[in-house]
Amino acid sequence: MLLIIVQMASAQNIGINTTGATPDASAMLDIVSSSKGLLIPRVALTATNAAGPITSPTTSLLVYNTATAGTTPNNVSPGYYFWNGSAWIAFSSASNTAWTLSGNTGLTTSNFIGTGDDKALIFKSNNASFLEFGRRQTLGLTQSSYTDYTDDNEKVTYVRSALQFEAANASFYKPKMWTDANGNFRVKGSSAGTDYFEYGSTGTSNNGGFEFIIGDDGDEPMVFKSYCYNCVPTLSEIMRLQSGRMAVGSNAFDATNPEKLLIDAGTTTSYNLMTGKGSINNYLQINVKNGSSGAAASSDLVATADNGSESTNYVDLGINGSGNSSGAMGGPDDAYLYNVGQNLLIGTGSASKALVFMTGGTTQSTNERMRIDGDGSVGIGTSSFNATNPEQFVVDAGTTTSVNAIVGKGNINSYLQLNIQNQSNGTSASSDVVATADNGSETTNYVDMGINGSNNTSGIMGGADDAYLYNIGQNFLIGTGTAAKSLIFMTGGTSQSSNERMRIDGNGKLGIGTVGNTSSAVNSTLEVAGSVAYNITTTGSNLTLDATHYTVIITSGTPTITLPAASSSNARRIYVIVNQTGTSRTISTYKDFGGNNATTIPTVSSITIQSNGTSWYRIQ
Repeated sequence: MLLIIVQMASAQNIGINTTGATPDASAMLDIVSSSKGLLIPRVALTATNAAGPITSPTTSLLVYNTATAGTTPNNVSPGYYFWNGSAWIAFSSASNTAWTLSGNTGLTTSNFIGTGDDKALIFKSNNASFLEFGRRQTLGLTQSSYTDYTDDNEKVTYVRSALQFEAANASFYKPKMWTDANGNFRVKGSSAGTDYFEYGSTGTSNNGGFEFIIGDDGDEPMVFKSYCYNCVPTLSEIMRLQSGRMAVGSNAFDATNPEKLLIDAGTTTSYNLMTGKGSINNYLQINVKNGSSGAAASSDLVATADNGSESTNYVDLGINGSGNSSGAMGGPDDAYLYNVGQNLLIGTGSASKALVFMTGGTTQSTNERMRIDGDGSVGIGTSSFNATNPEQFVVDAGTTTSVNAIVGKGNINSYLQLNIQNQSNGTSASSDVVATADNGSETTNYVDMGINGSNNTSGIMGGADDAYLYNIGQNFLIGTGTAAKSLIFMTGGTSQSSNERMRIDGNGKLGIGTVGNTSSAVNSTLEVAGSVAYNITTTGSNLTLDATHYTVIITSGTPTITLPAASSSNARRIYVIVNQTGTSRTISTYKDFGGNNATTIPTVSSITIQSNGTSWYRIQ
């Protein structure tokens, strides 16, 4: 039988052993054994928050729980527990309940690091919190006035330090995430070992922004790509930013003139390369502004053909800078639209719509100067055309102080003309230049210079290919307005020296066939160089003379010749009357050479008489 010695020291501490050794002075109970242990009372607990089966346990009471009972977070499992005054607290075990400094083994999916109640899980270093887990409300992060921060029950990982990632091959700029003193969230990291990227918010209170940084010691790009798992290649570049330049759909900038913005749609089924949209009760624009005031500076929008370049096959809309003195497309601040290469077409693509040109302002009703309507008619100074006979070209100077409605000018060592040609060969066709009085129309008060068409048979103003000059309305005046200059008529050719037929000189003298050269003068009121033909009438019957008669020859019979009563309508008229018969013939009264009245024409003789408006006088 084993002899157990219980020794009680004078200090009232107890020692239990087999050797009779005195208990250690620092222990109330000192148990020593090399083959036995201390057996703690075994009880079946029901939950950590329930005292039973022990009644009124005192604080620090130790038991060994034999049961698996209760529900989370108050469940219990076999092991040592002590009472802390309000609940049973499990003793940690390195094998199944505690996380050790050297790591744990034999874990199950039910094991975890954390809290079993609504308390934050906090990780600290140097007694400062670095990382916290919990509900948003538990962590005190609910912000009821800010969207996305109002859900009390949102699970939140609260990082209270910068995050840095391992990058063994990054010589500098190890990847990290942090916030700066102004509350800006930033991400920074390595790029190709020695370069770096950085992005994040920037600025100060109420003056924030967002920025991307890429580079270090070269022309590093910032590239955006899209992924397509069943495409070849799976990755395709959609945009890049490089040295202040942007490319969409391309990774190559022009080597000579690198673009600030390059968009390359490639081979595409969409005809929209770029679209700008907006909604504003004012103009909405794409604005290109060259900030230079240099002598060659301009701002331009250019469209280039597939075979075009900077020097050919392009169209350009632009404006010169304030200091432009290049002489190309105007001067300073002049705007322009031009092309280099082939034709430049300007027009409207909608039926019945006009192409309108304006100057001096932007209000069409007062600043329209010219239009080409949907039918191709051109109007200058007007927006309306004749309803019955719409003009192909109309110029309306309106109320003006200028006497010039249209002026044509040129410099050519030949004729310079305004040519109207009607290409119809119809029976009424003609080509005409017409001037119309303010009260004129298509039927009256106009003057017309024209030529009939090749098949004109209308009988109006001659026949086919006949030219004409006429008026309808009042008198038709033809003359020279310069003193001492002649009105000259020519036929049979265009050489004045050989084709002049008649002239009325500056003094009103009429010369017919008198001019052998252009310096010859007309010496009389009427001068005829050559024969003169007059109307001649033969009669043997009574005859009353009128304006159609000149020479009258009485050949037989006993006719009486009746003169028209002398009046202003026949003043200066001359008749030559020849009597071939052997008897005197009767004639109306005239004055003979002596001023006496006479009424006969002597036998086999002639008389020449002339009216002065009141009487007939024999003058020959």
